[in-house]
Amino acid sequence: MSGILSGTVFGKPEFEKPLRYISIGITPFGILQLVAEQLRGMKRISAATSLQSIFLPTITLALFFAFGRNFFAEGAVLSFTAAAVLVMFIGLGFRQIALPALNTSPCSETNASFLRSSKQLFLSEVSTKVIIPTVPFMLLGVWASADEIGIYGVANRVALLTAMIL
Repeated sequence: MSGILSGTVFGKPEFEKPLRYISIGITPFGILQLVAEQLRGMKRISAATSLQSIFLPTITLALFFAFGRNFFAEGAVLSFTAAAVLVMFIGLGFRQIALPALNTSPCSETNASFLRSSKQLFLSEVSTKVIIPTVPFMLLGVWASADEIGIYGVANRVALLTAMIL
């Protein structure tokens, strides 16, 4: 599949290996996001935020500078994939520590009533996690070059990091 994507969709056959490597990281990254949201639901906000905003980028950069600089795109992708796996296990450890603190009383909610009551939260999450972050890039893509969009993306990440520190 990565060969088809790299050659047909991107027109860059050299993307085949990085796409293959990043596909390995999709599942751990998804589990990491789920665990972070579980921690948020258990009122462990600092642990959840640390996983997503501190541990994952820091470990990715550390692995890239330690091992990945000689491999260019493949090194960056392998660094991210390894960091996602490592941070996923750290998150599972945080969750395991937080579980005994939960009240274990049985829940009276049924699945249907739970799904009905969570529609608004789902729409809110989709808008804040998917639509709002991607719209500026898509609109900028209409008027700007790929280099300008990349510069905007880096500046946006630095601004978010600065805002988080403040």
